[in-house]
Amino acid sequence: MKRIILSLALQFPMVSIQAASFTPQERIWVDLKIIDGNRYDESLQRTHVVDSAADSTELRRIVQAQSTLVTIQNMQIVRSRNGATTTQVLVNATEKTSGKLLSSATLEQALTTLQPGDIIDYALNIHHPQLLPANQLSLHYSLRRQMVFGDGRITVRVPKYSALQVSAKGFDQQATQTSGNQRVYTYTVRNDKPVVAEMETANPESIMPIVRASTFRDYHELATLIRKEFAKAFVPSTALDRVAQDIAAENHDPRAAAQASFRWVQQNIGYDVQAMDANGITPRKLPDILANRHGDCKDHVVVLQALLRAQGLESVPALINTENQYELLALPVVADFNHVITYIPALNLYVDATDKYAQFDSLPFNRQDKPVLLLAQKVRQERTPLSAATSSVTEAHYHLDRWKMIMRSQTTSTGDSALETALVRDAMQGQDLGDLLRRSLTARGLGEPQGTMSFVGDSERINFIMSFDAGLQASQEHSGAISLNPFFSNRSTLATIGHNFQRAQRSNDFLCPPRTIAERYTVELPLGSKAMLPPSVNMQAGEIAYQSSYTQQDNSVTVSRTYTNTSKQAVCSVRDYPRYHQLAQSINLDIYTPIKYTWP
Repeated sequence: MKRIILSLALQFPMVSIQAASFTPQERIWVDLKIIDGNRYDESLQRTHVVDSAADSTELRRIVQAQSTLVTIQNMQIVRSRNGATTTQVLVNATEKTSGKLLSSATLEQALTTLQPGDIIDYALNIHHPQLLPANQLSLHYSLRRQMVFGDGRITVRVPKYSALQVSAKGFDQQATQTSGNQRVYTYTVRNDKPVVAEMETANPESIMPIVRASTFRDYHELATLIRKEFAKAFVPSTALDRVAQDIAAENHDPRAAAQASFRWVQQNIGYDVQAMDANGITPRKLPDILANRHGDCKDHVVVLQALLRAQGLESVPALINTENQYELLALPVVADFNHVITYIPALNLYVDATDKYAQFDSLPFNRQDKPVLLLAQKVRQERTPLSAATSSVTEAHYHLDRWKMIMRSQTTSTGDSALETALVRDAMQGQDLGDLLRRSLTARGLGEPQGTMSFVGDSERINFIMSFDAGLQASQEHSGAISLNPFFSNRSTLATIGHNFQRAQRSNDFLCPPRTIAERYTVELPLGSKAMLPPSVNMQAGEIAYQSSYTQQDNSVTVSRTYTNTSKQAVCSVRDYPRYHQLAQSINLDIYTPIKYTWP
């Protein structure tokens, strides 16, 4: 699946101005004109005051997006230096009508002198061709409140007798009128203060001004259309028949056969975003998928559905959103869904074979507790289950020598931590791991490090093995204690919990999935060492709890830390946030308090 909207990364419209009459008020205008009911043209206009280097990135994206569908109507930069104002025109109407494109070289030259306070002004036209079959159309447009704009405006122009419905939320004013053969909807809003971006925000579009237009009266109609497109993919395939026979010969239990089919698709059909069709809802035909051995999420679902059917198991494609949106709005649009997974009714199980590391009996977290639209004979909306078993376990062993850190560690990860470690391993393929380790340790202040790294295992249980020698940053007079902080900082560890909830306050609902994160560390100190250990922590606040303990026996220190969340939902209200913040403060204080040790 993909969102059925051709969008630039910014999606912020602009209005042209004259430099002499400019006032420091940012403006964002959008004009959406529906054509023949299933195509539309989009006019974006923006005036923007430069405040950071990110503004140049925005312009580069616009230039790269130029095509037969995306044209720059006007673009200029207004500069003020020592009281004098100059305007550099990069594109004007005359160049536009001649078909001239703005080159990257011309843009880069203009950006060399771009400074905060300069004004960027441009206008774009984007043509959205007919994508959906059966003369259907749906679009979703939002303005981000992270940006300041004194004049935000979206206008939708619809043929007078079109069945297209238009809805909006989050605007200050709205008006509807009939002008000639068009219905014209105008929505205005101002945003004088930018919304501060917050970590793990749930339902982010709930705070955005949004306009939606759709020919679908309800989600049943939308699902019925997509279901018909999926049905076109099921063409007889001798290649699939052979695979199905092999699976059936080795797996006689329905669940085992379903899992074997799932694993076959994971391992034999690669994911390729380039395999997406033009409209985003039509999978390729089964023989073509198997011949190429790659496809997008729809293609994975088609192959899995065919294999399951050969085992006597019916399955249903389920439309879902993998982003932080946990609710559907009233007016349905295809953009509500960016992914499709598989539901197996006989097992009451949702599976996702697109993700090569996904577990058969548990969806990745960003697919849990989500609304889904089942493309069954009787279309219905359901919600994916929330797995209470989501967990991460990290174990590591350190061995330290005098004046040197002689590290012999094996970090064993399971659950979410194992999945993340497997992704790190994949990202390091073909690189010199010894050199990566040396540079990493040098950046941490260790002297002349030498060592090796390796990964052993899979995404369910993986060992990260590290061995190195490096000098410690302590004086030879041994005037102070050596400090060690045993913790990891990837997304599936306690460091992330402490980071996500470190702000004292927040304005939006947030993600609070049930999970257990456990970390166990053993540190072998030099013989005769005396360790100064942090105090243990035991804290609980409703459904969340954190415990840690530090013990020393002879020259061995054991560190144990556990975070648990027994929430029954993936999203928590902003009213719940103080408890999470308080716990996060305790976690941060604990994991960043070092173990200090000395020896005779």
